[in-house]
Amino acid sequence: MEIEDLFKKKFYAYYMEKLNREKPLDYIFFDWKVFFLLIFVFVIGLALFLPQEFILVIPVLKSQSFILESILRTVSIFIGISFSFIILSFNIFYKYFGRYAFLDFFKSRSAKICFTLLTSTVALLIYSVSFINEVRVGNSYTNFLFIFSITLSITSSFSIFPCLIYLLRSSQNRKHILRLFEKLNEDWVINEFVAKMENQVQTFYQKDPINILNEIGLAAIKDYDNYTLELITDNINSFFETNIKNKTKKKGYIDFQRIYNKFDDLLSNYYHLSVKEKNENLATSIVYAQLKLEYIVINNIEDEDFNFLLIGKKYKFWNLNFTLEKFFKKAIQFNEDEVAKEILSGYNSFITNAIVKLYPENINYITSNRIDVITKSEIVTEPLGVLSKFAEILISSKKVHLFTEIFNTYYCVELKILELNTTNSTKCLLLNIVHNYKENTFQDYIELSEVKRITYLNFPFKHSATYYQKIDCKIPFLGSLNILDLLFAVNKLNAIAINQICIEIAMILQEKKNYELVEKGIEKLIDISKKIKDSDGEEKKDIYLKLLDNLKKLYQDAIDYQVVDTMKEKLKNAVESFESEAKFKQELKDNGYIRDERFR
Repeated sequence: MEIEDLFKKKFYAYYMEKLNREKPLDYIFFDWKVFFLLIFVFVIGLALFLPQEFILVIPVLKSQSFILESILRTVSIFIGISFSFIILSFNIFYKYFGRYAFLDFFKSRSAKICFTLLTSTVALLIYSVSFINEVRVGNSYTNFLFIFSITLSITSSFSIFPCLIYLLRSSQNRKHILRLFEKLNEDWVINEFVAKMENQVQTFYQKDPINILNEIGLAAIKDYDNYTLELITDNINSFFETNIKNKTKKKGYIDFQRIYNKFDDLLSNYYHLSVKEKNENLATSIVYAQLKLEYIVINNIEDEDFNFLLIGKKYKFWNLNFTLEKFFKKAIQFNEDEVAKEILSGYNSFITNAIVKLYPENINYITSNRIDVITKSEIVTEPLGVLSKFAEILISSKKVHLFTEIFNTYYCVELKILELNTTNSTKCLLLNIVHNYKENTFQDYIELSEVKRITYLNFPFKHSATYYQKIDCKIPFLGSLNILDLLFAVNKLNAIAINQICIEIAMILQEKKNYELVEKGIEKLIDISKKIKDSDGEEKKDIYLKLLDNLKKLYQDAIDYQVVDTMKEKLKNAVESFESEAKFKQELKDNGYIRDERFR
């Protein structure tokens, strides 16, 4: 088989499949069953009751004129119906696509076909009637005019409704949105430049696809038309990716900075109205569209065309941070807590991926190059600063339940630090930085009067023993011991915090490698116990007993793990130093105090 024959075969097969898929016969406004039933009745009557022989002949001129005049009046009615349909279609188009209706609707081929068929039919009928009325004797030309007028009238009648129905359906077809994205090309950039040169910017903006997309999206938000807006946001990211690929393939493309800023402004406009309209689903989808746009950026950040997002030749999240901070404030302002939660969750996912992807390799921290390493680690420190800003917003608004997401983000960052391709000393420095941010946030959190007690999810100083085991980093563990002092100072130290710290001590004890850390943990527990006096309340006395319970468990662990005798002796002495055990237990029992019996 030749290439030409194969091409023809595939070509016709494609169009047959297209006809089967689009089903053009569905657009014909005609019931063929009823039509053939009437034809059948007419033929029966014709056969039974026609008094003379049935003969097909061209009517005389007078009859031709009468028939065509009748058809002309009917077609004139069709013109009115068509205009009503066109106006209806235009209103639907305008409802869904706003000002774009004035630019694109009247280019519709269906509307043009309707108008062309009707005006042509009317013009032909007027000419045919006038010509037939003027001649005295019929001839082949009058017969042609009569037959052609009848044929065109029938064709118009059968074609007008499919065109109008198609026009009505296409008026609300979201494919018009895709056409708007297709208008974002090099010509669009040139037109904007020329408009500025000729001082015709307002005229350009009336037809600007970005402005029209902005209007369509805002209208969709007000109408809770989630599908339209999601189609726009999906195409924003797909268009941005395609634009990058076009540059790679050396095809026509739009300047990355121009289109990035346009899309960034577009998403911001959508988001602010979505939150104001209390449309949580749309606001959340816009947040993730914004993050997806930034994912595309970091995946192509080495391209020199993205240098506009670099600060000092480094990507620092600045534009995304600024945008999400505005989003977060807006969500909190309008009490859209779920949207704020999704912002924190999405930012968590984004920064952890970015840290692994963009953190420089082969960095080795030593004391003398501390500043240099911290400077090169801004891919880690910049997001931590934003988390602090998020925390400040939550503190001022008293949205304490959202701190769980912030604390979870700190933990995820710590895990990603362990995955970095760098030295353990560098990882330890980074964990130290994270701990400092985390401690400051936690201190602000526990000082809030709305925080009555510390829960497991909101105690972010877990896994310090794991970090020590993996990279021999003591800082997270030592830092977590100081947290006990912070909690005790604000009367919020409870079983959860004590149990968690003691679990970390037990894990280090089991390693039998560094008893120094275990000793510091024991000293901290004893130090806190000495701060509890006979005059203190029942809750503090319960804390005293909880500290003792954990020390007893650690002593038993030391025996089970067969650690060195000196360590066992220290734990035994620590337990014996709690001289008020019996007294406090009796007081709590006499007062009917119900102790927190949760234990590790």
